[in-house]
Amino acid sequence: MTSPFLLFTIAGGIGVAFSFFLLWLSNKIVLMTPILHDPVFVPTTDEKLQIMLELAHVKPGQKVADLGSGNGKIIIALAKLGVEGHGYEINYFLVWQSRHTIRRLGLEKLAKVHRQSFRQADLSSIDLVTLYTSAETMAGFEKKLQKELKSGAKVVSNTFQFPNWKPLKVRDRVYLYQK
Repeated sequence: MTSPFLLFTIAGGIGVAFSFFLLWLSNKIVLMTPILHDPVFVPTTDEKLQIMLELAHVKPGQKVADLGSGNGKIIIALAKLGVEGHGYEINYFLVWQSRHTIRRLGLEKLAKVHRQSFRQADLSSIDLVTLYTSAETMAGFEKKLQKELKSGAKVVSNTFQFPNWKPLKVRDRVYLYQK
């Protein structure tokens, strides 16, 4: 006869395994499924992140917005440098994942993830905008950023460039712009 403790332990293990399976599955769906014509989440590579940080020349005390922040990788890297970062993401799973990682690393004072479309984000107080979006959305972003950003604010875009705004610097398909 099997003990209740053993059955409880087995059931708990199955529950935990199933939870991890659902999390894994949700990330696979997130990577493959665009939401309302928004770009699909593709993580920024470590190499591109390093280039973005170098081009941005961001300093502690500045305020950054990562539009379509995905798993929070960029704002977490910025928070580790002492920079206040605000990520804007609409995908529930990615917001949860970002917030979980931020709490685990103790970066809650500097890194925030808002479950909000970056299209509605107020960027008037932002010193730097980072983005890794799609070619289709860059024209709309260009208009929004030119209208809302303060003079001297920077924009660093991974892979995709604005149709009319000329970059100050380009390195390995990472574009630096300044208003």
